[in-house]
Amino acid sequence: MPYIGTSPSNGVRRKHTYTATASQTSFSGAGAEGATLSYNDSNFVDVYQNGVKLSEADYTSTSGTAIVLAQGASVSDIVEVVVYDVFSVADTVSKADGGTFDSNISIGGTLGVTGKTGVGTSSPAAAFHVQTTADGTGLSGDDIYVARFQNQEATSDRSFGLDIQAGSSTTDQALRIKDHDGTNTLMIVDGLGHITKPKQSAFMAQPGSQIANIATGANEHLAFSTERFDQNSDYNNSTYQFTAPVTGKYMCNVNLYFVYLDAAANYYELRVDTSNRDYYTIIDPDFGQDNVYFCLSFSQLVDMDANDTCDINFHQAGGSQQTHVQVTSVWSMYLVA
Repeated sequence: MPYIGTSPSNGVRRKHTYTATASQTSFSGAGAEGATLSYNDSNFVDVYQNGVKLSEADYTSTSGTAIVLAQGASVSDIVEVVVYDVFSVADTVSKADGGTFDSNISIGGTLGVTGKTGVGTSSPAAAFHVQTTADGTGLSGDDIYVARFQNQEATSDRSFGLDIQAGSSTTDQALRIKDHDGTNTLMIVDGLGHITKPKQSAFMAQPGSQIANIATGANEHLAFSTERFDQNSDYNNSTYQFTAPVTGKYMCNVNLYFVYLDAAANYYELRVDTSNRDYYTIIDPDFGQDNVYFCLSFSQLVDMDANDTCDINFHQAGGSQQTHVQVTSVWSMYLVA
């Protein structure tokens, strides 16, 4: 309920009782209660002599440690000094019930936590849970990372950043990284040290059927229409193109399995076309006779920017239109760095 005038405060009342000697005027030190007389404000002091409250004109209370009567007391007079102090309840967090710190805290020793610890969240979902604000700007509004571990130790073999240990050497994961909403796992390090990246770009494709009778004197865009796997869905099996999701270095491997290679052809050329540049491998099939079976392989670490494309082209110069590319031919690519 509201108050008229000054609202009540928390306070404490201390009484100091003295037995006077003849003509004693000054009273200080410990009274009969054993507590030493002290006060901060003379307005919060009451003085009684033989049960009668004295007016402020009858004593002086300025030193903070003594009361001086204006007229000396008689032997065995009882002088009581009552001191009132106002205090505020300390701004503390309850040991039993817990609470919230609204400002910075510093700990000089070791902090031991037996329950869960949440930074940026009051409902930690793990033993140690760090969470930014909902708008993604970070705990302080300008943070880039959710957490940073930095060891500034300059001694050799002691300046390690983070030590993560798995619970066992078989099935437990030492590290698992997920995307923003926890839907997709981005990287796993298991207890034996195997690293898998389920969203790392990688694919392998083969022709859906034999590419028969490749035309001579023209570039043939090879139709690798059957995907064996396509991690991160970066290969298009309708346009037969791979699109780089990020700028990086990609390993490209092609193995073409031919039948009826024409010895009369001037050359057979395999070309890997990327947005940045093209890569070639070429053979002269003058083996003295037509090859019924022949494999042409290509491996190259290629540089690609984000959204660059890559496709496979083949060119036969001269000879007869008789060469086929078998379905066992393979094209694969994956992000290296």
